[in-house]
Amino acid sequence: MTPDELKFSSIKDNHKHGTVGKFLQDNIDDEANLSIVSAYFTIYAYEKLKDQLNSIEHLRFLFGEPTFIKSIDPTN
Repeated sequence: MTPDELKFSSIKDNHKHGTVGKFLQDNIDDEANLSIVSAYFTIYAYEKLKDQLNSIEHLRFLFGEPTFIKSIDPTN
């Protein structure tokens, strides 16, 4: 992939493909209805996104158990 293709990739991996936090900061609209599925959302993530999250209309959050990662990537 070219650098431009990586910039616009829908995959955010916090490394080569951009950070999830920056993507959310740039793309959460005021009064949005937002759904998030994550096993790793923390108070620190909320702190970074609080301006955007406090301005949305509705949030649905499904918090998963991070142990499933081992079945996807056995090196973790």
